[in-house]
Amino acid sequence: MTGGPSYKNSMRFLRAFLANPLSVGSVIPSSRQLSKRMLQSTKFETAKTVVEVGTGTGPVTSVIMENLPLGCQYLGLDLNADFIKDLQKKYPHGKFFAESVEGLPKILEREKLPKADYLVSGLPWTLFSDELQNLFLKAMSDSMNPEGEIVTFVYLHILYTPLGTRFLKNLRKYFDEIEPKSIAYWNLPSAAVIRARKKN
Repeated sequence: MTGGPSYKNSMRFLRAFLANPLSVGSVIPSSRQLSKRMLQSTKFETAKTVVEVGTGTGPVTSVIMENLPLGCQYLGLDLNADFIKDLQKKYPHGKFFAESVEGLPKILEREKLPKADYLVSGLPWTLFSDELQNLFLKAMSDSMNPEGEIVTFVYLHILYTPLGTRFLKNLRKYFDEIEPKSIAYWNLPSAAVIRARKKN
C-alpha cells in the first residue's frame, strides 16, 4: 500500500534530488534508524541551542524535537524552501529558514539565539568541493560555543574513498575529539555517524 507520510516524503525527496542532486545528495531521505543513531549519545538536557543543517524532509528533525528540553531553541536550515515551509508548519515552536549554512553566524545573531551547543548536519559533504567544505565547516565552528559538538554522517561506501578521506581531513581543521564511527547498517545506503568537538 502506498500513499502514507513516509512514502510521500520519499517521493518529494526523490523529486528534489532529481532537480538538484548536489544539494540533496541522495535519492531517499535518511531513515529513522540513522536519525536515532546520530543522536543516541547526544545529551540535550543542558543545551540552549540546537542547530540542524540540511533538514531535508525532517527525519532527523523529528528525533531532535522528541528530545529537545523545555527552553532549548531549535534552528533548522535547508536550501529547499518547500521542505522548510512544511517543517515550520509541523514544528511551529522551531525556527526554519531556507538559507545556506555559510550565513549561520549572522542568522544566529539576527534571531538573537545563543551559539549552538549541538550542530546536527545532514549535508552531502563528499559532493562539495574543498572550498565549500571549508567554508561551511568554518561557519559551523564559528557558530558553536566552546564546548559545542557536531554530529554528521558519511555514507559507508564513500567513507574510505578519497572523497571521504578529504572530508575527514577538512573536518579535523575545525573539530577534534572525533569519536569512533557508529554505523547505521540498515539505512539505505549504510552510513557512518561522525561526532566531533569544536577545536579551541
